[in-house]
Amino acid sequence: MIISPDRRNRGKLWTMWLRWLKMRVFCGPDIWPRQTTSGLSASGSTLCFDVGTSCVVEIFIGDEFMTKEEVFEFIKANPVCALATAKDNRPFVRMIMLYQADESGIIFTTGENKDMHWQIKRNPQVELCFYNAEQGKQVRVNGTAEALEDLELKKQVVKDYPFLQEWVDREGYEVLVVYRIEDAVATPWTMETNFKPKEYIEL
Repeated sequence: MIISPDRRNRGKLWTMWLRWLKMRVFCGPDIWPRQTTSGLSASGSTLCFDVGTSCVVEIFIGDEFMTKEEVFEFIKANPVCALATAKDNRPFVRMIMLYQADESGIIFTTGENKDMHWQIKRNPQVELCFYNAEQGKQVRVNGTAEALEDLELKKQVVKDYPFLQEWVDREGYEVLVVYRIEDAVATPWTMETNFKPKEYIEL
């Protein structure tokens, strides 16, 4: 997080990461084990501990740091997302409706005739961006899109999205392409953490 060393202490600070109950603390180890908090102030979701003249530690608590389960919950609550692909070093992005997000995978669908499908076939590296304006929170998910040849899953998708039924009745289930994001890594963001080190969460 943030360390404000006293000017009298110009020694090199070795950074220490402590994450406990969604907290992160940075402090010099030559100071931290021997000092106790002499003061405490709170502002919003930030707690500031004065640990003497050597450093001030800011601990950010609340929704800024997310667990894997919280990422899935956020995605499911905000399923409309932007999906970015690339072709010939050119980026392409569009809004999609995510189908599923849980321990079994992050899954979305498209059509075999869609540009998105052919872009992913040529370059399966994609990124999705989920956003909630009321919370001021964003979660990006980066990974590799893998097509799933699962007829039962496709039938379930059509059952959940009845508007697809006429299309697959006419063209067959082969035109419906189901993708799952492999090796997915989520990166949360809020205004409060805009200038803080990024958090990477493996999904």
